[in-house]
Amino acid sequence: MIYLIKHLELELLQAPTYMLIGFSISILVSLWMSWKPHLDPRNAMIAGLGFLTVEFALFMFVKDGILLSIMVGCMFGLFYPLFWTPCNILMAHLTEKGDRGVTYGAFFFIWPLATFVAPFIGGW
Repeated sequence: MIYLIKHLELELLQAPTYMLIGFSISILVSLWMSWKPHLDPRNAMIAGLGFLTVEFALFMFVKDGILLSIMVGCMFGLFYPLFWTPCNILMAHLTEKGDRGVTYGAFFFIWPLATFVAPFIGGW
């Protein structure tokens, strides 16, 4: 949002547009996924990563702030449920019921740890 507001000079209320669009599409895709029980999780994750790649590429190629926020919102809304829902399903299948919480905790601790350590490494 800071990029959209500062560099593309969007109004403060226009920047969250991509979040509203993204979560709205995410809800619809999640509902669709619950109605389609035979969706292969690996293919869904690959499609989700494809949408994430397009989302990041949009920041390089689209300079119109409003168009960018709409397009990024659409890509985010498609990425989020297509990647994370199957990822959690596969994680549940790979873990035992008794150690699932510990495994999830260790696995998802990587992101905050990297977010904490990366600025120190970058500054060094």
